[in-house]
Amino acid sequence: MNIIGFLSNILEPKKEYMLARLESFFKDKNGRVVLWQPPNALLYGWIISRALLLPFSDGAMGSALRYVSTALLIVWACLELTKGVNYFRRLLGMVVLAAAFANLL
Repeated sequence: MNIIGFLSNILEPKKEYMLARLESFFKDKNGRVVLWQPPNALLYGWIISRALLLPFSDGAMGSALRYVSTALLIVWACLELTKGVNYFRRLLGMVVLAAAFANLL
């Protein structure tokens, strides 16, 4: 047996396992692939508060909008991290949470 055949026999079962793990990364408990969901109230609030920052970027109103938008995004990210429908959504929550905290520094 040559080296390619030998490696193929070793890696074939692992390939199926890795594909199954990759599918579970993106699928919810019903087997549907979930990458995008319509925004919930927290994300709508974040979008609106960020849009309002355009005309009100200076002064007390700008500061308040920045705090509100950051708080909304952090709460959304925490919920995705803890209650996301699949591992991809949980990873998304972790990345957004890390970015939000990095933005605070």
